[in-house]
Amino acid sequence: MEQNISGGVNVNADTVNAQDVVGRDKVTNIIVADDAQQLLQQMSLQQQKQPQPLRVLAVIAAPIAGLHDNDRPPVSLSGRAEWAKLRDASKVAPMLLARLRPPTETQLHAICSPNVKQFNIVHFICHGLPEKLALEDDRGLMKLVFTQSLYRELAAGRSLRVAFDQAVKETTAQFEAEKGNAIIEGDDQLKFPRPDGEVLASQVFEGSSLPDESARFFGRRKELLMIADALNNADLRGVALTGIGGMGKSALAFEAGDRNAWRFQNGVTNVRAPETGMMAKDALAEFVASLNMDAGSKVLFTLRPPLSDHFKDVREINLTNGLDEDSAIEYARFIARNENAAPQWQNLDEAKALVDRVKGHPELIRLTVNRSKKIPFAQVKSELAPLSGKLDEALQEMIGKQVHDAGDLAQTALLRLTIFPQPRMIAEAATAACGDAVAGLEALVDHGVIAFEQDEVQRYALHPTVIDWVKRHGAGEKETSLQEARQRTVAKYVDFVKANWRNNDLLAEEHDNLIASLDWAWADQMWSDVSDLAWYIDEYLRLRGYWNLATMWMERGLEATRKMPESNERQDRLGKLLHTQAGFKAGLGDLNGAMALFQQSLDTSERLGHLKGTATTLHEIAGVLVARNDLDRAMVLYQQSLDLKERLGDLQGKARTLHQMALVSEVRDDLNGAMQLYQQSLDTFEWLGELQGKAATLSEMANIKMQQDEWSKAASLLKHSIDIAEQLHDLYWLGLNTAKIGQIAEHNMNLAEAAKLYRESIGYFEQLGSPVAEQVKGMLAKVEQMMKGG
Repeated sequence: MEQNISGGVNVNADTVNAQDVVGRDKVTNIIVADDAQQLLQQMSLQQQKQPQPLRVLAVIAAPIAGLHDNDRPPVSLSGRAEWAKLRDASKVAPMLLARLRPPTETQLHAICSPNVKQFNIVHFICHGLPEKLALEDDRGLMKLVFTQSLYRELAAGRSLRVAFDQAVKETTAQFEAEKGNAIIEGDDQLKFPRPDGEVLASQVFEGSSLPDESARFFGRRKELLMIADALNNADLRGVALTGIGGMGKSALAFEAGDRNAWRFQNGVTNVRAPETGMMAKDALAEFVASLNMDAGSKVLFTLRPPLSDHFKDVREINLTNGLDEDSAIEYARFIARNENAAPQWQNLDEAKALVDRVKGHPELIRLTVNRSKKIPFAQVKSELAPLSGKLDEALQEMIGKQVHDAGDLAQTALLRLTIFPQPRMIAEAATAACGDAVAGLEALVDHGVIAFEQDEVQRYALHPTVIDWVKRHGAGEKETSLQEARQRTVAKYVDFVKANWRNNDLLAEEHDNLIASLDWAWADQMWSDVSDLAWYIDEYLRLRGYWNLATMWMERGLEATRKMPESNERQDRLGKLLHTQAGFKAGLGDLNGAMALFQQSLDTSERLGHLKGTATTLHEIAGVLVARNDLDRAMVLYQQSLDLKERLGDLQGKARTLHQMALVSEVRDDLNGAMQLYQQSLDTFEWLGELQGKAATLSEMANIKMQQDEWSKAASLLKHSIDIAEQLHDLYWLGLNTAKIGQIAEHNMNLAEAAKLYRESIGYFEQLGSPVAEQVKGMLAKVEQMMKGG
């Protein structure tokens, strides 16, 4: 099985969804088809108190066909590549940047109505004809729009004469004849002054959580239309792309996922099969069968062999052919330009001869063109003739030629790279693994065998077909050499997690390699490294839902730490690991186990004289006592924790402990005492500028006012909390506080308003994937029944 699975998930479903199975966070929210208001709502939730001076809507249309299925498309554009450029542009100046999906005329009119006034710039990336723009329909076909009426509606009252004139000057500098084709209508004197206060970072509404492409996408019109139709078919669970290695299945899956993301309200996500435990067909088939078809969730996955009869209601698209001739020629010339390969490939006849010989196979085209960087063009042409007639065998032959020409060090480096369970790894780990053969890495990149990627971090990447070649033809490396490579790699991953332990998305991209590093360190008794890795990836594993892995490695981290040489550093780490493991057990309901571990952590902190650790652990033990309903002892420990935090000047810790003490007082029905403690907590949070704590405390204070029948005061506190939650983009507190205001409206017998607020609350919780949505639905059902007179 290959390495990619893509899925789209709708939220209005009582079903297992993709992120539950693979341990992922909630996915990015996407606009639903023919409901542009959802994007506007999403934006309104994330507006800052001081809005960005520019609000830009990107309309990127890259039709995959003409007006009909069999019509040739206009010259290809890459939607994802163009969007990546715009994202980079948002770093230059503060703006709000959103992408319209799908880029249809209906969506454009709905979201850019003059009455809405959310955007002041509409940025088109599309093909143009005289007086027309080439947008798309919801299948990806070209849809022509008449421009005068379009611009008259979109530009009404929102134009910038100065910016427009400058744009015309820049875009037509080399094409004088085009100046007359640009028009501007509406208020050309409108200005957008920079807001007072600090300049805020740009907000980018991504609209998809799929990886960026490393190169432009070419062709596959027929397959893209088939995928769009299948994803729109309520009777199908999804699509499987099958075919031999290097045929472009993954690239097609990413492109189709990006183009069809708008169909799924809760977004799309990409996961690798090894991370899910679904490498076996049976496991994948079980997951596919679990999808709730009524909810509209779909899967799009890639397989090398054909589908088996385990898969029901899945459309198979077998890529038996490569790119169509026109697309393959364009791809060959694109690769040649990008790689500075032989200029002869720009000759149409030479490019055509190549793509015809390899039947449009994308990876064979790429390797052949890349080969001409080092080998004379004539020799490359002569090597094509004797290649095997079977494309998979021909690809292996071409890979072998490139590896051989890269040299002995390159072959050694390639063998050592196979220690990684993922085909992509951070550059530091790759160079460490290669050791004395590190010079071979550059040779492998130069010969097109592997890729060097530069994004947030630098990585080396191997195509799956290269891994196939190593398995079939690579000479064996001594196990001692591979063991040394693993040991060198572990040290680099320790550095990586220490530097990026809060960047969960970045850690997720190295998931399998991180777990492998833990295994290697454990097997070789590298106790300090096991302790470091277990400690620094703990939060990532818990937040991503890998509870079993997190528990296992926390326990091993504790064992490894105990085996380290005695030192204050070892004791400090031991106390922290005990504290974290205790939190695990408390979260799972094992209060006795949690208490025992918290006590060990407390003993360690007290022995070392670590007052902050002592204060924190006392706070946590008090929490366990609250769960046991031992409120008196809990308050004693909270007070001890509070005294230590005041002594240390730990204001944030003080505010949180005061908050918990207020909760206990509230449970005891000491509402006045609780209110006093909440007020102290609130004052401290305000002093610190800690908005999240402030929002939570205001919400709890509103609870007390509701219990005291001071409903108007409660509403005032909740509205203040909502203002902060909007500023923080915190959907949880928005949902909770909106539901509470709904309760106030219900108490006042304003049932229509209560129902409206409950629906808003449900929307927030559904975006989070929170089970609280079901509770609010029960409240809504009650109000709706009351409205009917029931």
